[in-house]
Amino acid sequence: FRYSSEAKLQTAGDITYVVSPRQDKKNGFAANVNVAARFVGRLSLKDVYESGKKDLSVQLGNVTIIEDKKDKVAGLDAYRLVYTSNQNKVQFKLCQVMVKAASGLVYVITYTALPDQYDRDIGMFQAAVKSFKITGSL
Repeated sequence: FRYSSEAKLQTAGDITYVVSPRQDKKNGFAANVNVAARFVGRLSLKDVYESGKKDLSVQLGNVTIIEDKKDKVAGLDAYRLVYTSNQNKVQFKLCQVMVKAASGLVYVITYTALPDQYDRDIGMFQAAVKSFKITGSL
């Protein structure tokens, strides 16, 4: 996927992050977009999505779902979930888009921001999702 030349590319393990150059003055957090992939074989995208949605409350605790709808990414059916979560006494607003490739890989593109950063940097996420392409196969 493509990202703004202003953004910084960082990695942590097998996850790549694109980080906004603008940080929150209070805690130094910068909105970011990351892409993760997981092989799910023949499981349907809907089943993986519903399972992931249920796991959010277990993994993150207090989660409030704001938007839950079908979407399209790279010409394929996808799901979009917007939610808030409190982590370490800090509230975050996240948007995740999940799409499955014919290879059995599910890609999850996640935008994480503080609530007051969300609208300011959502364009970074939208551009990344719009430019996302699935190439090759396993």
